[in-house]
Amino acid sequence: MNDVPDERERVRGRIADAVIAFVREHPGQFHMSGLLAFVASRMGRFVAPDSPSRILRALAADGVVAYRVVSRRHSLYTAIVLPQQRSLAL
Repeated sequence: MNDVPDERERVRGRIADAVIAFVREHPGQFHMSGLLAFVASRMGRFVAPDSPSRILRALAADGVVAYRVVSRRHSLYTAIVLPQQRSLAL
């Protein structure tokens, strides 16, 4: 089915938009469960538990967002606002 890859890309884009919004709206420390809840509420449906963290890592690798791991054990991270993020509208 040709529309399956297109649908996956569309959903990935919506999750990425929600992850970027979370990082902008929640600078400082956060738990991965908070990111997952935020993304699920933005999507209005179930989101696979690993999707937001996987997309967060991809966005960080692309230089779109930045974060650092505070505690892997506690799934605690710190979102870092990048200079170009400050000027972008939500």
